[in-house]
Amino acid sequence: MRNYVIPPNHEGGYIYVALSDIGLVKVGKTRNVSARMKQLSTGSGIVITKVEVLGPFVNYGQVELAIHAKLTSERRSGEWFSADFDTVKAIAIDTSGIGTPGAELVNNDAYRYERVFLWFSAHEEQIKYEQALCEILSDTAINFLKEYGTACAPYVALCIHTMGGVTLQQGQKAYSVYPCGFKESTLDQLREDWNNFADKDIFEDSDFDDFLIDISDKDKFKSEAEEWRTDAINNLFTELTDDYQRWLARRMGEHEHA
Repeated sequence: MRNYVIPPNHEGGYIYVALSDIGLVKVGKTRNVSARMKQLSTGSGIVITKVEVLGPFVNYGQVELAIHAKLTSERRSGEWFSADFDTVKAIAIDTSGIGTPGAELVNNDAYRYERVFLWFSAHEEQIKYEQALCEILSDTAINFLKEYGTACAPYVALCIHTMGGVTLQQGQKAYSVYPCGFKESTLDQLREDWNNFADKDIFEDSDFDDFLIDISDKDKFKSEAEEWRTDAINNLFTELTDDYQRWLARRMGEHEHA
């Protein structure tokens, strides 16, 4: 159980299937499996006799909801419910296929810990990448974007690296964000500035709206940034896993010819 802990600066969590000493089963989500099992037992008199851990998943909350929905459709639901542990485990594993980075984390015991390590490594690589991206932002821009979510600053920073600058629209208010700069204005004023001062030789095929990011809906903007981060972590995880499997194949080939 000690190995199933998500560090504070990492996203995601685990799904657990727990069996009690009186034969009842529970499915839930947690970032610390050992602490959660202790919490379930404390003061309740319940003794956990068996636990199956799935994950980690970036979207572990969605995975848990999907598993509970499937269990409900199978007439197995409740905080603790009576069911065959292995059947519930099979349902959970099958349903967890919607999770990212993927159900292969739980289906191959031989490589479970290697894959978990690679998933954490992918997350660490993404953190380093985001820190490098954000060097282009001013402190004012970073502090402003942090209010929208941790993924928003690097998400905007990537856009600036790609396009040179962006305008964040919030109704009629607007913010021009560019390398080491941040300017609060109105949408009309920034549009007028663009039309008057943009270098037409550089931006001849572009329009002001091409550099516009709508942040009026805070949750939507945050979701877009988090989706970008999740996709990036998953892509890194896939690359690291592919590299590991190629290395493993080479090692196996060396042993065969030894």
